Amino acid sequence: MLATLLVLAGGLAASPYWIARAQTTQIYGAVRQCNATGPSFLTNVAVSLIDAHSAQSITTSTDSAGVYNFTNPSTGSYILRFVLGEYYTRQSAAPFRYDGSISLRVDACLDKMPSRITTLTVLVVNTLSTAHFGEGLSPARFTITRENGAGAFNSSTNIVTVAHQPVVHPGSVVRWSTGSGDRLLSDGREYNWTNLFTGQMLIGDPGIIASLTAGSTDKWLNVSYQWSATTTTVAFPPVVPGSYIVWKNTTSWMPEENVSWKLDPNKGVFTFLGNFIFGTDNASISYSSAGVVSGATVNLFNATRSQVVASGRTDGTGFVTLSIWGAPLELQVQADQYQPVALTVDTTTVNSTRVVLSTGFQVFGHAIRSGGGFVSAGLVGFLYNMNPAASLFRKVLSAKVQSSLYIFYAEPGQTYQMVIDADGYRAGTVTVVTSPGTSREVDMTLTPSLKEEYRTNVTYDDTDWNTPLTVARKFTLRPDSTIPGLLLPGIRSVALQIDYTLGDKNGILTGPEAAALGTWLESRLADYVTTSGFLGTNGVPYNSTATSYVVSGPNFQPNLLTATAIFINTTATYRVVAPNPTIPNGKDTYYVNVTVPNDTNTTGYQDHVVVVNLPRGYEMVSKKVTGSITTTGWTAVTVDPGQAPGTSEIDMTVRRSRNGTALAMVTGPAGKYHTYDSDADNWTAIVAANANISFSASQSTDPVGNINDANFTWKFKNTTDPAQIRWGIDSVFNYTQSGRYTVNLTLVQAGGNATYRDIYVYVDDTSPVAVIKDNKTSPAFGVNVNGTTLEVNQDDPVRFDGFGSSDIVFNGANINWDIKVPDVEGNRGYEWDYQGDGIVDSSSVKPPTAWPKPGTFNMTLVVVDWVGHKSVPAKLTVIVNDTKGPSPNFVMLDPAHDWVVVTGLTEGKEYVFNASSSTDNYDSSENLTYGWHFPGAPTTTPVIDGNGNFTGRGAQGWNITVSWAVFNVSYNVTLNVTDTGFGSAKPNSANRTVSVAVSVDQSKHPDLQVVPGSLRFNPSQPTEGQAINVSFEILNLENRANASGVKITLYARDSAGALVATYGDPQWLTDAWASAPDKVITAGEKVRLIFTVSFASQGNKTIQVYFNDTAEPYTWVDAQNRVTGTVFVSLASWVIPAYFVAVIAIIALVAIGYRMWSRYKAGEPLFPRREKKEKKKLKGEEEEEEAEAEDKRGKKRL
Repeated sequence: MLATLLVLAGGLAASPYWIARAQTTQIYGAVRQCNATGPSFLTNVAVSLIDAHSAQSITTSTDSAGVYNFTNPSTGSYILRFVLGEYYTRQSAAPFRYDGSISLRVDACLDKMPSRITTLTVLVVNTLSTAHFGEGLSPARFTITRENGAGAFNSSTNIVTVAHQPVVHPGSVVRWSTGSGDRLLSDGREYNWTNLFTGQMLIGDPGIIASLTAGSTDKWLNVSYQWSATTTTVAFPPVVPGSYIVWKNTTSWMPEENVSWKLDPNKGVFTFLGNFIFGTDNASISYSSAGVVSGATVNLFNATRSQVVASGRTDGTGFVTLSIWGAPLELQVQADQYQPVALTVDTTTVNSTRVVLSTGFQVFGHAIRSGGGFVSAGLVGFLYNMNPAASLFRKVLSAKVQSSLYIFYAEPGQTYQMVIDADGYRAGTVTVVTSPGTSREVDMTLTPSLKEEYRTNVTYDDTDWNTPLTVARKFTLRPDSTIPGLLLPGIRSVALQIDYTLGDKNGILTGPEAAALGTWLESRLADYVTTSGFLGTNGVPYNSTATSYVVSGPNFQPNLLTATAIFINTTATYRVVAPNPTIPNGKDTYYVNVTVPNDTNTTGYQDHVVVVNLPRGYEMVSKKVTGSITTTGWTAVTVDPGQAPGTSEIDMTVRRSRNGTALAMVTGPAGKYHTYDSDADNWTAIVAANANISFSASQSTDPVGNINDANFTWKFKNTTDPAQIRWGIDSVFNYTQSGRYTVNLTLVQAGGNATYRDIYVYVDDTSPVAVIKDNKTSPAFGVNVNGTTLEVNQDDPVRFDGFGSSDIVFNGANINWDIKVPDVEGNRGYEWDYQGDGIVDSSSVKPPTAWPKPGTFNMTLVVVDWVGHKSVPAKLTVIVNDTKGPSPNFVMLDPAHDWVVVTGLTEGKEYVFNASSSTDNYDSSENLTYGWHFPGAPTTTPVIDGNGNFTGRGAQGWNITVSWAVFNVSYNVTLNVTDTGFGSAKPNSANRTVSVAVSVDQSKHPDLQVVPGSLRFNPSQPTEGQAINVSFEILNLENRANASGVKITLYARDSAGALVATYGDPQWLTDAWASAPDKVITAGEKVRLIFTVSFASQGNKTIQVYFNDTAEPYTWVDAQNRVTGTVFVSLASWVIPAYFVAVIAIIALVAIGYRMWSRYKAGEPLFPRREKKEKKKLKGEEEEEEAEAEDKRGKKRL
């Protein structure tokens, strides 16, 4: 039940009836910017005038001069609130009093927020992830045809840089043309791509170089090529940080992250930075993608100002960007079904961030009414975090409601006060601890709500109509009432409102905290500053004295922790003040006006009653009612408005009784009588036959003496049996036969003056007749459906009508009923039982309802007349079709550890997936059908089919044993639960998918890592061409599997990073340098690996070795699976001596050649003739000379 304390809130003036207004007054003021120089008045500031009790408000805005005004607002105590975009909100520090006698000026200034000069981009993801393996990274490519690179030629370096890069290779075509024709250039001879990534091409043809050096006019170096974009986006962004491995060709590329490539995990954008040949190299990525959360609320909260300064909702990709200034702020993120997250972010240095939302700890249950049956109408629920340090953002969680089911998504490891409430029921509270496990089921049984009463007693002075007038108010609240003005309105718990606003926020109400409520209420000032809109005498209102307002209580009964009622009393005194006219005393006739809010019954019944105690010797002689008011009494007039919209008004004519007046009425017992006409001269009641009926003359008056000293004589059958006489101010009589009777009261005052009064009673002995109609059978409610069958779908609203029910007092009674069966507070005549369980579900004449649960229900309607007679139940059979799917749920159990519930699994181990906690609103678990889907080809019992599916009913379906042989960060397991249906509806089903992480069984996999400091180069200072032994040690960690599939690759790079050699078959040695031919690394053991490499050129060389076992999980292949070192290769020792020998040989040859040239010039034979033998010898020498000459030519080329 939600019952807002409107009377404490000035609710009697909810729609004020102005008694009088002597003059026009205002609440007004000017609003400017704080700490600003010169005129700094603010336009369009929203100014709200808030009632300090009800929190109801009216709003205006400042004009171009920065001023606002409220003209002739209702009198009361108020708070002002000022709101303007880009300014901090300001509110009055305390309520102020406005009685309408003078105008009040209230100025304000607003602090401006800093300029929004930066942004914060927030990505919101959940903990679910999906693995993706070997996804190719292929940026877009573009084709360029005949780009003239002549103008881009650099004559200093002979390099041409094309307009677009990186260049895809192979595939480029280069042609040279000077206007007289063109020719195709040879790749590698006439030009060479020196850096494809930057698009640099070295021209090698001397003719082209000379031509381009001379100028590029009328020359064309046409390059046709493809170039590639350097960025691409993975298929399933965003990426879980740390979950990715990038491969270049067949080798891990992770060592060159942020050097040769980079990845933005939030957006999934992969960027190539270098060391990659598009068209030749291939890149791929294995990663886990995170699930994005769309529609999440993202706030930036300024804790110092207690104000949200920026807010937004994530889009379909999980992103939202907020404009803000640089400052430490609280980032608040909340989404349905997730735990709320609050963290500090400094927007001075942070412009983007990722927030991971964890699925909330499920607290769920059904609202059940006492006696059985579900409750759904107006169902709400709240969790109040009992941690005093929890911020308001995390303090209160609202339930997600589906019919009678409520679900919270809470934080684990917290203690909450759970509040569950529904229309017509008292809120239930219980403490809930969210650990251990992932969910907790807590049903709540609700009992019917108790009536709240707001009773106001107005007491006039016996001699002075002007002062003092006393207004005493007594409020009977319930634990689930709401007190406006306290924080957390609507939480359905007075105790939690007090605890949060006035206490230590730990969820437990203490005595000092309760006492603080009384002090707080007094600070809100009197309930009515004036009686305008509530009470007036001769059109004149009363003004409260500022210091007379006193609050007594609250008084929790029977105690603080188990209270069923909370009593609060207030008093204030009033008087007529100028400029209102004084009311003349001693007159015979006065006019008293009362305006009162009508009773309400939205979520619980609020009963408003005003009792007007007139001055001694005065009585109400007539009245004019506008609305639903009924009255009791004439000297102490009880004004009861009954249930109706808005307010009601009564104008009473009050006169002095000079001789005294006999006044009689029926006063009881409750439920056995009904006042049909309350006019004193024709007072009429209907009473039950065979009941002891109470009569009273206490409202009679004696202007001289005490009325209790008078003599009272009662004749209950004055016209038929005058002998039936009783005496006393109060009397009792039992009518055994139906009929109309005249009751005579004769009063003899102590002074001897006599007066009398006749009243009339109708004695009712006839039960009413109940008739059911509904808007499904007949939209116009035209068909009596008693004894028939109605078929509806569950949760389908139906409106019933009992207005066709009938009742008579007795046959032939000459009384005209306005409403045959009562439908007013205190005497509801309709008892609807929708479930057929004997519990009244509604007492309205035309109630709406819906059945949240399918089945067959024997619904009844019993009607009760004004004096308590009940009808025979009218019956209607309702068949409610099952149209809602079950609520799938499963847990994972570890049979090896006492069947404990687990949230993460290990590869190779058996676990039992148990879905017996799945529920349906009709079928039991044994009648549900369970369909499972398990990806990753696990081994199961019962056996799944080739698509990973299994279906079974009852216990044969809700348990399945599963074992995955391969680990994975995320297997999406789906459970489908199908019911049998009911009525004419088909079976219903619902799915639940859970991401199940299967971790690595460390004992089944090797785990390799390099032994730190084990890398050695021998020799440590090698020369060109010299063999170098590169050795290092690898350790397989203890308690791991043996490594028998080790892959090792050594990469050698020059100082520019270019790959110059690759090696893949090292020598294997044990840690003791013995041969290890089996190439197996036993767990806990080390091996030594030796590569023999050489370099043909000198300079710094980088050695990178990557290794892993084929059975090693990819998540374990990291920086410990590689070793890097550098070595400097110097010039070979033989090169310099060989150079000097070559120089000497060249000098000798030059000398011999010069001698022969001299002989030739002198005509001498170069070689003398010899014998044949000598010729043969000479021939051999010539061959040697030719070989020597060839050697010279070779050296020249060198």
